[in-house]
Amino acid sequence: MIETCTKHYYERATDTCHDCGQVFCANCLVPRARRNKPLRCIDCALVAAGVRTSAHRVRRVSLS
Repeated sequence: MIETCTKHYYERATDTCHDCGQVFCANCLVPRARRNKPLRCIDCALVAAGVRTSAHRVRRVSLS
């Protein structure tokens, strides 16, 4: 099964956001500034930069 972008249902997902865990197309992901930086969607990148609060974002559930 091919996954589709969380925001654009007609686009194929290319990768997963490191913070929220959702899959997105290339247009919805912010390019990494450096190789060791996490890949983030636009919303999570704005939160990480301090532009928005994290209240709107769904946190990724970790099973540990």
